[in-house]
Amino acid sequence: MFMTPLVWIVLAQVPTTPLTGTVVGPGGEPVAGADLILVGLPSYNPPIVAHVKSAEDGRFTLDRPTALAGDHHPQRALILWGVKPGFRVSVTRFPEALPKADEPVRIVLQPPGKAEVRVEGPDGQPLSGVRVLPERLRSHFTVVPDVVAELTSVTTGPDGLAVIDAVSPDELAYVDVHSRELGIQGRPIVFKLGKPAVITLRPASSWKGRLSAVDLKNARGWRVQAWTRVGGAPNTEPETTGYVRTTTDDEGRFVLAPIAVGSLQLDLKPPGDLPVVVDLPRSLIVREGREDLVVDIPLKKPVTVTGLFLERGTGKPVPGVSVTLIYIGANRNGSLNVKTDEKGRYTFQSLPGQVRVGHFTLPSTHVLAPSQGWEDFTVPEPPKVIELATREALPAAPPLRGQVVNEAGQAVPGALVQASWMLTGGRGSSGGGIQVKTDDKGDFVLEGLGPDSTVTITAKLRNRQSKSPLTVQAGETNPVTVAIAPTPVLAVAGRVLGPGGTPLADLLVKVQFRVARDNSPGHTEQARFEDNLEIRTGPDGTFRTPKELERKASEFRVEVTAPGFFPARTAWVPLPETDLLTLPDLTLKRSRGVRVVTGRIIDRDGKPVPGAVVSQAGDGPIWTSTKADADGRFRLAGVSNGAALIFAEVPEFRFGGAIVGGEADPVEIRLARVTEPPIANLKTLPSPLPRAEERALARELLGPLLPLARSGSLGTLSASVVPALARVDPGPVLEMIENRVLAEPTNVLIQVALSQFEDDPALAIATVEADLDPGTRALCWLALEDFRPAPDRALRENLLERALVDARLAAPTAQKVSLLGQVADRWLERGEIERARPILLEGQKVVAALPKETWFSESEEFACVLAAIDLPAATALFERRGRTNVSPTDAATLSRYNSQAASRLASIDPAEAERLIAPPSPGFYNRPWIVLKAARTMAKLDLPRARRVLETIGDTGMAASSALVPFGLGRIADGLARSNPVEARRLLDEAYDGLRKIAVKGNQGLGQGSVANLMAELLPVVERLDPERLAERIWLVAASRAPSVLEPDARGLEGTFALAMLVARYDRAIADVIATPELERLSDLLINSNARYNAANATIFKSLAVYDPRAIVSMIRTLPDAARKPPLKADTWTAASLEAQLRLAAALILGFPNEARPREAGRTGDTPLLYRCDD
Repeated sequence: MFMTPLVWIVLAQVPTTPLTGTVVGPGGEPVAGADLILVGLPSYNPPIVAHVKSAEDGRFTLDRPTALAGDHHPQRALILWGVKPGFRVSVTRFPEALPKADEPVRIVLQPPGKAEVRVEGPDGQPLSGVRVLPERLRSHFTVVPDVVAELTSVTTGPDGLAVIDAVSPDELAYVDVHSRELGIQGRPIVFKLGKPAVITLRPASSWKGRLSAVDLKNARGWRVQAWTRVGGAPNTEPETTGYVRTTTDDEGRFVLAPIAVGSLQLDLKPPGDLPVVVDLPRSLIVREGREDLVVDIPLKKPVTVTGLFLERGTGKPVPGVSVTLIYIGANRNGSLNVKTDEKGRYTFQSLPGQVRVGHFTLPSTHVLAPSQGWEDFTVPEPPKVIELATREALPAAPPLRGQVVNEAGQAVPGALVQASWMLTGGRGSSGGGIQVKTDDKGDFVLEGLGPDSTVTITAKLRNRQSKSPLTVQAGETNPVTVAIAPTPVLAVAGRVLGPGGTPLADLLVKVQFRVARDNSPGHTEQARFEDNLEIRTGPDGTFRTPKELERKASEFRVEVTAPGFFPARTAWVPLPETDLLTLPDLTLKRSRGVRVVTGRIIDRDGKPVPGAVVSQAGDGPIWTSTKADADGRFRLAGVSNGAALIFAEVPEFRFGGAIVGGEADPVEIRLARVTEPPIANLKTLPSPLPRAEERALARELLGPLLPLARSGSLGTLSASVVPALARVDPGPVLEMIENRVLAEPTNVLIQVALSQFEDDPALAIATVEADLDPGTRALCWLALEDFRPAPDRALRENLLERALVDARLAAPTAQKVSLLGQVADRWLERGEIERARPILLEGQKVVAALPKETWFSESEEFACVLAAIDLPAATALFERRGRTNVSPTDAATLSRYNSQAASRLASIDPAEAERLIAPPSPGFYNRPWIVLKAARTMAKLDLPRARRVLETIGDTGMAASSALVPFGLGRIADGLARSNPVEARRLLDEAYDGLRKIAVKGNQGLGQGSVANLMAELLPVVERLDPERLAERIWLVAASRAPSVLEPDARGLEGTFALAMLVARYDRAIADVIATPELERLSDLLINSNARYNAANATIFKSLAVYDPRAIVSMIRTLPDAARKPPLKADTWTAASLEAQLRLAAALILGFPNEARPREAGRTGDTPLLYRCDD
């Protein structure tokens, strides 16, 4: 018999009971020398309780703690593993109590499972001599203990093949591969019928780190565990992990080698109590070709954050409360978790910055008192100590006991019992949920209930459940009885196919349902089955769930994800009358996958460029890179199949790249030296369609929408159809205005005038002059003054003068205040403060005459402009002084108004503007926009101050805020382009360098605020200031994209199409590569999203229309029927179909001149996108 020393120590401390049994083979013959390993309750590293070997007669005896038992669930069971070479492993679960000493266990070892696994290197060649270890089994997500994995490991042969006898293909879910050159890599296993599972290892690299501390003694001997991760949902590839363990040397240095490339997670443990903590960077990445980099990881003195948990009423300490501190600022992430000590005190050693303390988990003796939510605050620099407000707990009610019985009154073992309770008090509440299973007598105990709370209890077991919740009062001393009875249920069946109708086996199928409520289809919910049973397809691709799904649902569908395929969902299918719902076949489409690309880097004359770093980014699931050899040749892994972009970077040369097609031919990247002209000279391209064709296309798109808009069938979109038509066919719409058939003609007239202004400014002016309302005319003049491309200076000034005349003619209402403020604001933007001053003084008088008992938002918006000449008067308006029956301005709104005033003062008094910009607050959502605008404006007078103001944009806590700092430098460069072009070019270079550094660190971001999108927003500035660098900046934009994902969210789609739109302005071929993968699947993503993208649809469609209006037309032609039907009404709201949204978005964009479209694509209502330079 063999036992580890740890087991002996444990068993020596507790009473033990023998567990006996016999190990036999398939024919009942005894098996000698088998390893029997008893493992405790599941965890990431499950504890070994006992380890023995069977005797010659197959018998074994092991000692285990007498009280050891399972947790009433197959996934929370003790496991006895039986291992013997030449057999499959035996997995015997004990979800309840272990057998008694006189109840021997019979372990039957089955014939070898022969799970065949072929291991390949990153280049697709077989790897011999690497070890393959089973790491996880499919059944109940079982983690294989390390000792069992070692006993069952297999080494690959010359063909890269390993045959694992210990498991069968249908049992094995995940393996670890140990390679001397490529490190330890974990990978999920997918077997195809009759074929080995193929594992392609990721490229490996080394990663160097250094703990930096004032006293190097504090950096020695830290234990470092490192994981890298690539793929997994929502990415395009199965999840692969890499793993390394090491220790820091005397200088705090450590090397992770070899380790698979991917995003890096570090866990650093000090050798003892030290006066420092680790400040890990927000995102770390292991890449090829970057082995020479050393990343500094600071060790900093922490700040003590402490507090107490006491019992309400008695003041007694409450030990054992779990408390979590979360870093919520922009500069770091992660969390700390501690427990209160015997005095009820918890203590964190925190880094400075924004944090949140909360997420309290109490022992079953107490519950959280009401009004004890989380607390957000800023941790200052050390050595301060922060004492938090005392938290309070209440003594829990006595345990509530009960029994679950069936319809015959018989006890039901193994039933799931769920209870919930709620306490209210003060300004908050406290509640909890408890979930337990009944024991072998059907009994259960509920602990940790709120005192004097009302408790609702339900129970279920397979097709039986409570008909209604049982309500009892906490503190009930008599046992309660929860009855369960048969419930109407059904099963769901279907089939999953691959391309060409090939059945796909062993795929996980997720069943979803929704319950219609109040004219709404309801929310999508995930179906759960007893014992967390997984539903998987069989060899013929079919699946069938147990008959456990309740008939309360109105619709069902299934979702399937599989390596190498895009996720797919069936259509929603209504509830059938029978107990079996058969769904239509679900056909999966293959995802792109990756490949190896070879090629050569050459200079302008065709000579090799050695040592270039060649990379791909944005198209594949991770960034990959390599180095060109002495002859300029390279071999780059991880390039997406189909069209993709690769890049080359080398000192003294311009950044460049190439488009890689689907063919396997070598790629050639030609680079120009920085002293030479660029390889390509780019400039703004015209629209892909002539203007007349664009307008005709817009009219065609709007045609089917007009009758729907008149009937209101498009919901809120109905009001946008006629204004869109006015931009492309103003004549008929002008007749509608003249015939007074429009309820709200002002906006429509503005669109008519803008349309006419594009071709004939005089005609537009005549149209506006013919209107009888001065307020409408003033709004039209302001819209024309804002026209893009901008009219000449004299005409713009003339339009402003006309707007002022008509604003003065308007009735003395809030509208007049708004109009005067807008006219003055335009003069301020032009630097004409003296022309703005009398207009603002005039507006002050109108505001003073408005009714004092009514609040006017226009007055406060006017005050933001008034601040440029009279800050005290503006402040009085912000604070609503003298207003009666009007609520005072809250602090967040006041901060917002003051900061908006600062953006006007920035060009007049930079110091005062800096003072007015308030620090971040929860309601101050537009602070980044104000900081960007103020910094750009004040830079003309005080560039150092502008840079200082810009640095505060990172105080918002937004993940993207760090990228807004260098982006802001680019906006300042735009503002200085005419007055100081030399300084502007330097700032622009600094902006791109800063953004690139952020991207390389792995913080690429998502959506329209991503690093790549911010870079692309600055391309018009590059064209104005430094046009020779436009081509290399576009390659840099493409190289700074985040890795691709399998199913992008709304922000991801917005970002992709906005980026394609911005790049297509100069290079349509690169834009096509960026847009095509998402464009090919856009209709599927939108239709199957269950309204996940609805709020973003307009931005997505408008960006797509700017990128290429022909793409919208093509998409409309191929839309499935589901996209042409409006969704079900939600309450009284009517929504438009995806087709209608597409048509309207494209028509709206085509109504604008080419130069104005990017700005309009980013606009939501009247709100411009934060990042657009033109705004």
